[in-house]
Amino acid sequence: MKAPTLNIRRFMGRRADDGAGEADAAATAPISDDNLTTEDDVTDWLAESAEDQPTRWSGRIFLAATFTLWLILAGGLGGLIGWLLMNGPDTIAEREAARPRMSVAITLPGAKAANDSDVTTMAPQDDGAISMAAVDGQAATGGGKGGDLAGVEADLYEDGLHGFLPRIAADGRQPWQVYRRPTKTDKRPRIALLFTDMGLSQANSAAAVRDLPSEVSLSFSALAKGLENQVAAARRDGHEVFLDLPMEPSDYPRSDPGPYTLLTSASLVENLDRLEWTLAQATGYVGVVTKMGGRFTADNESMMPVLEALKKRGLMFIDARASSRSLAIELATTLALPRAYGNAVIDAVPARADIERRLAALENRARIDGVAVGLASNYPVTLAVVKAWLAGVAQRNYQLVPVSAVADGQRGR
Repeated sequence: MKAPTLNIRRFMGRRADDGAGEADAAATAPISDDNLTTEDDVTDWLAESAEDQPTRWSGRIFLAATFTLWLILAGGLGGLIGWLLMNGPDTIAEREAARPRMSVAITLPGAKAANDSDVTTMAPQDDGAISMAAVDGQAATGGGKGGDLAGVEADLYEDGLHGFLPRIAADGRQPWQVYRRPTKTDKRPRIALLFTDMGLSQANSAAAVRDLPSEVSLSFSALAKGLENQVAAARRDGHEVFLDLPMEPSDYPRSDPGPYTLLTSASLVENLDRLEWTLAQATGYVGVVTKMGGRFTADNESMMPVLEALKKRGLMFIDARASSRSLAIELATTLALPRAYGNAVIDAVPARADIERRLAALENRARIDGVAVGLASNYPVTLAVVKAWLAGVAQRNYQLVPVSAVADGQRGR
């Protein structure tokens, strides 16, 4: 005989809105065979409930998935609308118009502004952005040893994010041609000397400007204090001027040329921004000289955009050749970028005997190729040895020339 059980189906199926009286009646009604159920009835009910569960869960999953998809679509649509609003032509124009700008005419630091000029010129001891008064085309020299160099011209500059940047003038004049030292060459072998790292030691730099002949070119560090005034002083004495361009060396970061170094790991935008920062630190220079750069100059993808930017701005490029793997000169040649490279660093070992030996090797290279370029730092020992060597260079039948006079005149690497 089957054991009687309570009618679970009826109990579980009771609606929440059943009247209280009905509930009380059910509670007090006597138990009979009609309101008893068997174990088979319970088993059937549990089976039916199990069959209904997948259907209920499927419905819930479907609703959750639909709601999630709706949220994704709504978020994507909102993001698209926001992007369109922020990047529309009107918005971009408004952002560009909101950028702070300043237009200033150009002259050499220290020059006296016109009486009606409202441009304030910084005192020589001040450091900071380039200060320019309203004079165009004033001569750079003032009776110095080297004759006149062209003055800084407004047509050869444009306003950039970091300051004034060189550019090719509307009439086609290029900064490297305008600011180089005029030179008449002859048939003698030509030797060009370029002193780098100028400006970091103001005492050493002042001595080099004072004691070296104006045919010696000078390249200044963009990190030097009072850079514009130091450059102006060098140009007043007839020295053509370059800027050191720091590039990633092979052992970076153990050797670090500075905070604005061009890096193979940096993006194109970042490297070009660093290049423009360097170019904006002075005016009146002929071009740039690589500083270190053993790794960077050997990287085609990193090097080419930099050379293209220099070409666009009408500058000359000097490869110090920190590495025999440098591709810089070959790439510059394909762009027809005015170029030269160092045949030797004469004070790689800053000792008198070694410097003298390297100067003799430089003479031999000039005799073979017709031209040679020597790079040097402005160490006191280097300056002393070079001064003594220069005293007899003409008698040895060599012509000392500025670096610009050998542009495109050297053999391939």
